Amino acid sequence: MKATSRGELASQLACLVDAVSRGAGSSVHAFLEEAAVTPGQLKALMVLSERDAPISIGGLADDLSLSLPSVSRIVDAMTRQGWVERRVCAEDRRARDLVITDAGREVVRRFAEARAADVRVFVDGLSEAQCRRLAAALGELALPTPAAA
Repeated sequence: MKATSRGELASQLACLVDAVSRGAGSSVHAFLEEAAVTPGQLKALMVLSERDAPISIGGLADDLSLSLPSVSRIVDAMTRQGWVERRVCAEDRRARDLVITDAGREVVRRFAEARAADVRVFVDGLSEAQCRRLAAALGELALPTPAAA
């Protein structure tokens, strides 16, 4: 079925995302349980891993569109896990900045591997013709490719 409006296209794309995560989501689910990471912690780690510079808790709250108390609880838990460090802010020694640790980057890397494995299960279930059509559609979008690990 072809979408006739952007709304229908968005709905179909949401169904595709659901099918990928529901039908082949076992690697991600297993990873989340094994790593004992919550979705909020994972999102925060992903934001921190994309930054080249430290960020304040307030800045992270803004990036995540969450309240300061919620992000403070997330950061406390991530600090206990060793995924994030609080460091003295260079501009204001009274303030603390957040920096992702190597252990935090490892959580993000392992999540990306689990997600890729789940997507691979979905793609493996497609016919050759469906794979060609999907490749053509994705090629037209000119999506950025992930950096080599």
